[in-house]
Amino acid sequence: MEFVVGGLYGVALALAVAAVLGVALARNPVAGRRRWLPLLGAGVAVVLVLRAVGVELLLLADAGYGDGAVSPAQRWWTLVLWNPWFLLGGITFAIATAAATRHRPAG
Repeated sequence: MEFVVGGLYGVALALAVAAVLGVALARNPVAGRRRWLPLLGAGVAVVLVLRAVGVELLLLADAGYGDGAVSPAQRWWTLVLWNPWFLLGGITFAIATAAATRHRPAG
């Protein structure tokens, strides 16, 4: 029970931090003390994309799960409905980071 509650709160906290980072990246231009934001945004993008691709490959290859630890329904749910959101989130952070670092003319 504690693992589930801790996991849910942990994910909620990570999502809240990511939302704040996303809002900060959406503001332009990135200058002054906020120069670390694009680096952090790129790091989040890389982690999300690597996680999405890694889990997809592991589940598609049935690596280590041949003993029935993951049911076919769980695999399908993760491959088709859950895991693609990590990929979409990574791509979104990459786009936000690129937009935040792009220099826009004033006016």
